[in-house]
This record gives sequence, C-alpha cells and structure tokens, in this order.
Amino acid sequence: MPGYINYILSVLFVLFGITALYSQDVVHVPKPKAEKAFERALKFYHNRESDKAEKELIKSIRHDSLYVEPYLLLADIYYDRSDLKMALKYYDNAIVLDPGHSATVYLLAAKASLEEGLYQKAVQRLTKYLSFEGLRDDQRKRAEDMLLVASFREDAMNNPVPFKPLNLGARINSPHDEFVNSITLNESQLVFTLMQPDTSLKGHFTEGFVMAVKKDTSWELAGKALPDLYELGNIGAMSLSPDGRFLFFTSCGAPIGFGSCDLYVCGKEGEGWSDPQNLGDVVNTPNWDSQPCFSADGQTLYFSSARPGGKGGSDIWHTTFKQGEGWSKPLNEGANINTKEEEMAPFIHADGQTMYFSSKGHMGMGGFDLFISRQDSSGQWQAAENLGWPVNTASDEI
Repeated sequence: MPGYINYILSVLFVLFGITALYSQDVVHVPKPKAEKAFERALKFYHNRESDKAEKELIKSIRHDSLYVEPYLLLADIYYDRSDLKMALKYYDNAIVLDPGHSATVYLLAAKASLEEGLYQKAVQRLTKYLSFEGLRDDQRKRAEDMLLVASFREDAMNNPVPFKPLNLGARINSPHDEFVNSITLNESQLVFTLMQPDTSLKGHFTEGFVMAVKKDTSWELAGKALPDLYELGNIGAMSLSPDGRFLFFTSCGAPIGFGSCDLYVCGKEGEGWSDPQNLGDVVNTPNWDSQPCFSADGQTLYFSSARPGGKGGSDIWHTTFKQGEGWSKPLNEGANINTKEEEMAPFIHADGQTMYFSSKGHMGMGGFDLFISRQDSSGQWQAAENLGWPVNTASDEI
C-alpha cells in the first residue's frame, strides 16, 4: 500500500499530462501580460530551465494575482526541488483562488502534505479530491490508499506511545557508527557492529564486531572477546546466541560463500572461538542472505533473505537445526510478516513466540518501521502491529 505513495506523482503526469493541468476552463480571464509571461514560463519548464520559468511566473503573478496557473506551476517547481513548504504555499494559494479548478491540485497538495508530515492537511485534501465526480477507479483507489496512510499517521501522532531511549554512553558509542546489536539472555554481554574509517585505504570503511560487558549498571568494552574474522572480508549483521555460545553473522563476497552475502557461525571453545563455518547451501543461496537472529531454544535461526519464493523484496525466513541432520530447508514466515516490499532485521523474543522486525510494506510512518507479531496457539504469526510514534518516524527504523 505505501508503494502507491512513492509512485503516485509520476502516475499523475502520465494520466493527465502537465499541459492539461494548466488548461482548465476558469471564470477568471487572465490579463494579457500575465498570460504571456506564463506561456514563456511553461516553455522554460518543459525545457527544464526551472530558474527562468520561476522568474516568468513571478512576473505573471505581479501582472495578475488572480491568475491560478502560475501558482500551480510554481508549486510544481518547488516540489521538484524538494522544497515542500513553498510547494504547499502555492498549491494552497491556487486552491483559495479557484477551489474547483482541478481535482488533481488537491491530490498533488495532499502528496506534498503527506511527505511534509502534515497528516491532517493531507486527510483534508484527499477527502476533497475524492468528492470530485468522474474519477477513474484506479485514481480513486490510489487516493483511498493515500488517505488510509495519512489517517493512520495522524492518529499515531495524536496518540504517542511511551518512549524514553537511553544512550549507552561514551564507553560504547563513539564518533563512528555503531549498529546491529545482540544481547545475551542474562543481559550481561552485548555485541554490536562498529564501522570506522579504514586506516590503510582513504575514503573506505571497515566493519567489525565489538563485545561489551555489563558492570553493575553500566557497559564497558570487553577487549578481544570475539573471533578475528577479517579474512572473510566485509562482515556484519551478527547475532549472539542467548547463552553466548554461538555467534551467527553475515559475510559478503567471501571466497567460500555461495552468494552475494551468506550466513556463518562460530562456536565458543574455552576462551576462544572455532573457525567460522558457512551454514551451507541449504540455508544460503546465490541471493542476499543476512541479518540472523538465533532463538533462545537453541534450535531456530531467523534471518532476512532476498531468495526466490518470497512475497517480494527481502522476506523473513527461519531454519531449524537438528542434531545429526543439520539445518532444515528455510521456511517463509508468511503473509502476516512478509509483504511485497522489504522486511528486515528479525528479532525473536526469549519466549520464542514474539517477533520484532522492520518493514516497508506494512502500514507505517514512512520508510522502514518497527513492528511486532505474536504466534497464536497453532504457531501462526498474527497480524503485524506497528510499534507507534515516536518509536517510528518518517525516517528508517531498523
């Protein structure tokens, strides 16, 4: 559903054609100088000379402030520049001057409002757009989908969830990027990915795993407590098993891999770790396989993959380990988890029945949002629930 939102502007111009938007029959007859300035502006716009078009449109408005078309084209120019505030200003001016000028104006204003986070305004503009007669079924469907999204986001922001994140402090966080963390069941060990500049190659970055241990109520780095995996190249997206005995991770482009990115595992051996092992071609494919999360039962590995057979994009899958048999053929988590868009970063709760994950396809605040799903008594995942605002925002949460 949210895919319509990113797509709809390009569809509109295919459906209507830009010239048609500025050629509606209106009661107001523009003054000759204003009309000539607008015609020059339209030619500049078609030739992708927006700066010159903008100057002519401002002239046109000065000659005749009641002429609607210059406001509309100015709005489009500012939208093209991602200046949503100015785009909305001119869409609104056009609507005030001539509320019945074109249904499309309301749809364009609604899209800009939605992208700017003005959800109530988007709802109002979409409601007005849907009141116009003569809309085609596909046009109406796209607007109705946008209205559902705008209404959801307006409601979410009017009903925020409790959210007080705590920074782990300077012993863990640095000027570089820290991400994709995993914690043991007793909350005493934390592993995360650190990305920092490559000291030997300017402009490049390296990723590595770092372990921290909890001392009283604070965290501190644990030194060389993890295996050296640099021979596998670009590594990331790890999961420490809840008991701390296994480290699952992703390596991309390794010589022993089966595809672009594969899943690997190391086991604890005394104070050290075993050599990394690829999980094999039953689990890994020639496609992207990444972001593992090992369950507390010590048997099930959840991960994200772009392999064939999914719902679309990247999906969440799981494989089960059986002693003497190895890893089972991965199973897709189904339509209540996966969509035609991307699902990523599964985290399975210690109860084995609650999954947190990130998705672009379920109803959300924009980009990737965080969701939760719980299994019913038959083991089926229930409909995903958005974690709400301000946990989720218009940016990506993964």
